[in-house]
Amino acid sequence: MIEISTLLSSHVRESDLLARFGGDEFTVLLYDIDAVRVMQAAENFRAFFDRYKFYDSGNAFNVTCSIGAAVIDSDTRSADEAMAHADLACNMAKAHGRNRANLYDPADRDKAGMAEDMGWAARVRDMLEQDRFKLVYQPIISVHDGRVREYEALMRMVCDDGQIILPGGFMPAAERFGLIHSVDRWVVKKAITHLAELHSAGHKVSFAINLSGRAFEDAELLPLIRALLKETNLDPEQLTFEITETAAIANLNAATKFIHALKDIGCQFALDDFGSGFCSFTYLKHLPVDKLKIDGSFVQSLATTPVDQAMVQSMNQVAHALGKVTIAEYVESAQSLELLREYGVDFAQGNFLGTPQDTIPLPGRPALSVVGRPA
Repeated sequence: MIEISTLLSSHVRESDLLARFGGDEFTVLLYDIDAVRVMQAAENFRAFFDRYKFYDSGNAFNVTCSIGAAVIDSDTRSADEAMAHADLACNMAKAHGRNRANLYDPADRDKAGMAEDMGWAARVRDMLEQDRFKLVYQPIISVHDGRVREYEALMRMVCDDGQIILPGGFMPAAERFGLIHSVDRWVVKKAITHLAELHSAGHKVSFAINLSGRAFEDAELLPLIRALLKETNLDPEQLTFEITETAAIANLNAATKFIHALKDIGCQFALDDFGSGFCSFTYLKHLPVDKLKIDGSFVQSLATTPVDQAMVQSMNQVAHALGKVTIAEYVESAQSLELLREYGVDFAQGNFLGTPQDTIPLPGRPALSVVGRPA
């Protein structure tokens, strides 16, 4: 980002204003310019980055950018509105293929949906700046003996009125408006810090931490994990990181490198929502994951749906043949748990076994009776 900032500074006029907006986002205020010339300027910036190469350790990397532009005129009511228009235009540029410039158009048919997302994006920014997100913890139990082996750390947004918003409500906006890396880093920092505190107090539990599908693209995430582990002296084997199967398949090379790097640190890795891309198991030979979390859509109706039963058995058998541990998600009944035990699935989680809680009970005590009812 330092080199990019320097390059941008050398390509703006003295009268213009350049600012780093956050992460990999920059804002340029161009004075005395109309819509035609602002797009010419935007295209010049885009072409400049398209030709630029970044060199690191003898390797060359291409740098591209998506640009959103908005004209400030007599109809512009505030600076926030001008920024919002440019933000919307930039995200339209990303939606249309990236590496392009786009001028804000009030008649854009996607404007209403994006404006709604911007409301969520503003709330996400506020939550990050004020450290108001929270983590809750759901137990992952051994199907064999009913004991808690791990807790999954789950993110929640707590609104001023006390309303709890699940990630599905705000994560799409965080990704769309360039906040997803900040969210990933917040989760990683909070979870590792809390886990280290528990270990210092003598509670030897393990955490599973969800990462977004864009985590592969964040050059700062792995160094952050290394630094936190060094700072806290936490055993990395007590951490499992999770990314969805669809995200890993969509960017297989980057996912493989990322997982190898995490395993080199000493952490474990789980492929979440396994089975949602059930068309092939071939890629599993190349992904060095430790755990496969069987997608909850196959588990929720397991007790009454023969097709789901066959799918879960097949996924479990293939996973075990590849040396992977299996975890069934969304276990909602004693009957489903008993079937998972019959199939030889290793671990399970779901509201029947334990709902996400603010605090973690002392580890080691049985979480379930033999038949799977809460003890």
